[in-house]
Amino acid sequence: MNPEIIIHTRPTTFLELWEAHRQGHRWTMSTFKGHLQWINHWVKNMGNLPLVEITPAHVHAYLSFLADKYAPKSQESAFKTLSGMFRWGKAQGFCENVFDGASKPRVPKCDHSVYSDEELARLFNYASPKLRAAIVLAYAAGLRKAEITNMRWAQVDWNRKEIVITPRKDPWPWTPKTYECRRVPMNEDLTLNLNQIRPSGSPFVFLDEELYKKRVSDYRTGIISGHLKDYLWDFRAQWTWLRAKTGLSHKTFHDLRATAITQWCLDNGALTAMIWAGHNNLATTQAYISKSKAAGQNRPNANTISGATIGATGFAPAASGPPNQRSTKLSYAPNNYSI
Repeated sequence: MNPEIIIHTRPTTFLELWEAHRQGHRWTMSTFKGHLQWINHWVKNMGNLPLVEITPAHVHAYLSFLADKYAPKSQESAFKTLSGMFRWGKAQGFCENVFDGASKPRVPKCDHSVYSDEELARLFNYASPKLRAAIVLAYAAGLRKAEITNMRWAQVDWNRKEIVITPRKDPWPWTPKTYECRRVPMNEDLTLNLNQIRPSGSPFVFLDEELYKKRVSDYRTGIISGHLKDYLWDFRAQWTWLRAKTGLSHKTFHDLRATAITQWCLDNGALTAMIWAGHNNLATTQAYISKSKAAGQNRPNANTISGATIGATGFAPAASGPPNQRSTKLSYAPNNYSI
């Protein structure tokens, strides 16, 4: 609870409890919107009941309704929002926690799948040049979304052909998921693409100079949201459209990373893959091998991508640039790529 905020009136209804709960906390905009979604959903389906009338039976009825209409992840999100509010309300002496004893919805552990050559070709056929570059970084270098959108040119070790994943302090603090530095190998095609898309005036790979200055200004003035601290370039809408367009709505962006890790496991062993992937334990990495073998999936060679692998995309070979950078291999980013 924020000690600077004092709640003067005692809440008596569900919405009044929410308002007190909201005033007593500071959330990022994305977190606030997520909470508000389920508050409105409760009111729409259960009503703005007086707190003294809300019982565990209401909770059971609401959770049963969610189970019939929503995916497990959405059920879990609603449960966290509402149980957290009533737990806070009880701590403040405003109400009983009617969620005490309620069973939290169980979310099945995500089973990542990998992309086939044909599926990757479909993505490349419809993706914008900027999104193509993000896709290559995910399935060739195994980077997470936040690592891609926060990627700076200073992280690219051109001599060793590696990408260095490391925390940063400027223009605001950011750390990778595991808070550890790691080096990830770049293949020839990824190196060529990064050479071709170097912008000027911005230290970030996916921010042009104008957008970079705006992000810095927004952060310094307190406008920037918590989501943008992790995702400087928000490509969620583009990715959702691309999945629908290519008939791959059952696949996720993180499955691109799973494709890289799976291939690393098979080519280099689970221990090396664990280091490159930034996993905290070997069991997480080994799961990629067992799941892939059990599913009998065909995997593209994410570590040695060639023109033959992505031949179905129809892209023209990269033919411009310095002579030593010319290649007959297909370039995932056109030569006139601007970001």
